[in-house]
Amino acid sequence: MEKIIPYLRQTLWAGDKAGKGIGEAYLFSALTERPSRSEKGTPLFQWWGGDVPLIKYIDAKGALSVQVHPKTTADRQGKDELWIVDDLYPDAAAYIGFRRDVTKEEVRRCCADGSILSLMQRIPLQTGDMVYIPGGTIHAVRGVAFFEVQHSLDVTYRLFDYGRGREISLDAAMEHLNFRRYEETATDDFFAVAPLSSKKNLQKTMFQDTVVVVKRGTGILNGRSVGPRDCYVLSEGEKLCFSGMGELLLTPIRILRKFRD
Repeated sequence: MEKIIPYLRQTLWAGDKAGKGIGEAYLFSALTERPSRSEKGTPLFQWWGGDVPLIKYIDAKGALSVQVHPKTTADRQGKDELWIVDDLYPDAAAYIGFRRDVTKEEVRRCCADGSILSLMQRIPLQTGDMVYIPGGTIHAVRGVAFFEVQHSLDVTYRLFDYGRGREISLDAAMEHLNFRRYEETATDDFFAVAPLSSKKNLQKTMFQDTVVVVKRGTGILNGRSVGPRDCYVLSEGEKLCFSGMGELLLTPIRILRKFRD
């Protein structure tokens, strides 16, 4: 079992759940520009290629930009993502997809006058919810802390950013947006993420190399004390032994293969 050290990024909208000013903790990242590392300091991109998951912890106390990620095409892997809600601030709100079919002209006009959220579907959230957001789906969120499991691609196109002066990529966003009404998609098999909870003891054998993230609580994982957002890699055939009061997220490193119980 190998502990993974996160890459921490300060943001404009951060709370203090992951550290003062830390809006994004790259818990498991093989990105060359924002890599997680082993305890010995080895960046993860030296271990695995691009088909591994990117796992973050997002502490969005303030509003993220209204944004979209690339969608998958016949010749290009896009960026789908899965949110696992960890905590909600009092003013929490999430907007995912459009409430109805829209046109490019409507989207451009509403981005220009700041009313883009009026076109979007507000989604009620509770702690523990899992929300799948395919590439090409417009989304925005504030007041939510969540884990994010996604394809290993750090590309975001901002449509609107509340006048904060950051780059807006409206033309690029238009090439990827799905302008149809948003329909929620089942999340059970997405990246084969398996949430596990324990009130005492948990044992499980890994059928492939697997990322294990402590979602909440504390305990002992394979002889090591662990707490929220700790991240480890267990090898194929290795047994996971957890004791304590906690919840774990398991994600296979080779995301194109399904996790088997």
